Formats: sequence, structure tokens, C-alpha cells
Amino acid sequence: MRLKTLLLAVTFLPTAFQNISLAEEVKLKFNNVNVEVRGKQTTEQSKCKKYLNGNVNAKINVLKICTDECNLGNGISCLELGKYFVSKEKFKKAEFYFRKSCYLNEPRGCTNLATLYYHGIDGIKQDYQEAIKYYEKACDLEEPTACHNLGLIYLHGKGVGKDLRKAVKSLKEACNLGLSPACEDLSKAFKKLKKRKKYYITPANLQKSIHKCMSGNRNICVDIGNYFISEEDYTEAKRFFLKACYMGDPLGCNNLGLMYFYGYGVKQDFRKAYNLFKKACDKGEAVSCNNIGSFYYFGYGVKKDYDKAMKYYKKACDMGSSLACKNLAIMYQYGYGTVVDEDKATKIYKRGCKQSNKGGSYRCEEVIHFK
Repeated sequence: MRLKTLLLAVTFLPTAFQNISLAEEVKLKFNNVNVEVRGKQTTEQSKCKKYLNGNVNAKINVLKICTDECNLGNGISCLELGKYFVSKEKFKKAEFYFRKSCYLNEPRGCTNLATLYYHGIDGIKQDYQEAIKYYEKACDLEEPTACHNLGLIYLHGKGVGKDLRKAVKSLKEACNLGLSPACEDLSKAFKKLKKRKKYYITPANLQKSIHKCMSGNRNICVDIGNYFISEEDYTEAKRFFLKACYMGDPLGCNNLGLMYFYGYGVKQDFRKAYNLFKKACDKGEAVSCNNIGSFYYFGYGVKKDYDKAMKYYKKACDMGSSLACKNLAIMYQYGYGTVVDEDKATKIYKRGCKQSNKGGSYRCEEVIHFK
């Protein structure tokens, strides 16, 4: 079961709900590897860094020196080894040393480890949740590129549901740490947040919103559920999603399904999640139809069935889900449950890109670089 090829979510939003996706093929050029950063970094001396940057006598075994320093707990040396193996396109070895560097609280090691997981390259499984976890750790250690990347993920909804509040928070941290491109993206995020402000519940209007929900406004019930998700009050979130779903709101059913899928405040239950997604899909919610497709693709709580996966991906794609179009295209591209048809895959993928440009759930092109 290929769990780590899911796009995992930690947020719920009324206009950009989480989609469960197949893995994306990414061709990435590694650059910016040696860019210096501001923020917290380990300060120990590293002969390894000096030698790998060219100041080395040919008789010196550089990799041995670097490995010895890394094994003695020098986070910079572990980082430099990781960057060296990236340059040699030996990504599994790079992963090992970035992980070790991160464990030693070298933030750039965490950033690079996250980027490997984000893109999923050459034997490393793409795992957005792991990427987010390590970007968060690096950002907490005041590594600006990690904060910037995290902000971009939440800004564009790549791998998670869009969350403009979290995007603004992370981009602001990166901007305050002196990363000028993050300041530019922060300005864009503020503009989007201003346009979307009407979707958000705040402590100031919470009680008034609850009154509207109890009076039958099911959309407000969903918004309140989203608010409590952001506050990590899963009991209240479940209560309002359940009420919205009971009143016939497909997004309420979808978000309640996500709670059961991920086990947020409830016991993880794929079957309950499936039933809720199915209910939302039958009511015309494209995101939920895509999720049903992924249930059949991966076999979560149901028997794995590529034919049914394709059926629901096509249905969701036809309903306007750009991510479902991409999933369907991948199945044709690699022959999952069908004959390989690259022409059809390309056509469907381009269709998804057009839908994405109109506000769909994934971007056709996005690069997050290494530090």
C-alpha cells in the first residue's frame, strides 16, 4: 500500500479542500545549493566545508574527513556531505546525510531533506507530509528558505489544502529573516487574504456565526468547522461538520470524511471516510469524487479497483477537479488499469492545467529549490 504518495493535509478550507492524489513525476534541477542564509545555524567549525568548497590538497581524503566529522556530530559536515551527493545525483545518500544533519539541528539539513521529500526523486518517495514536517522544523530554527517554501505550499495548496493564514505566517517569518522573494510573496498572500476574508470565522464573530449555523445556514457551519480545525479543537470541528453534512452540505460531509481518514479527533476509519466522501460525491462535490477514486486506487477500506478509480477520477475531472484530471492522466501515462496512452494522458493533463489556471487544486509548474 503506497500511503506516502498521498497528498496529505493538515488544514481544511471552504474553497480549497484536500484532494488525495497519486504521486507526481517531477524533473528538478538542483540549484542554490551553496547559498548562505541568515537565521539560526550550527556554528561548529567544519574542515569538510572548507575542503568541499575547493580549498583542498589532492592528497587529502575529503570524504573521509567529512564522514568522520559528521559521525562525531558536526551538523555542517553532514549537510555538506548531503549537498555533495546531490551534486552527484546520489539522492538516497543525500537523504541519509540531510536527515542526520537535521537531527543535529542544522536547519539547512532539514530544509534540504524536506525538499527531497517534496519532489520525490530517484527512489525517494514523494511525501508532502514529511516535507511539511521538516520545513516546519527548519522554519522553527529560523531558516528563511524553509519558511518561504512552507509559505508557498500553503499559498498554492500544493500537497495540502490552501491556507492563506498559514501562508502569511510563514512568509512573514521568511521576510523578517531577510529573504526578499518571500517579502514579495507575502504581499501577494496579503492581497489574496483580503479578497478571501469573508470566508473566515474569527473569535469576534464566532458566536454570531454559530447562531447563523443553528438557524440553518449550512455554509456557515462548514466555516465554523474549519475554524475549529485551525484551533485544533476537533470535537467542535466534528460537531459542525456533522451538522453541515446532516443539512445536506457536501463540503461538510467531505471535511468530516477527512477527519475520519486522518484520524483527527476520532478513531481513523477508512470505511466511514469512504461513506462520507461518497455522500458528498453523489451531491456533486468534485473533490470527494476524486477522493473516492483514490480510495479505489490505493485500496483504502475497499478492494483495490483501477476501473472504479478511473471512473471516479473521470467523473471528478468532468466536474472541474484539476487534480482528478492529473490523476486520470497518470493512470493513462503509466497504464494503471488500462493500456498506456500517452496522447490521451497529455490531453487530459492539459485539460487539468486549464482548470487549475481557473482556480483548480494544483499548479502545472512549481519549483522549490534546495539551500
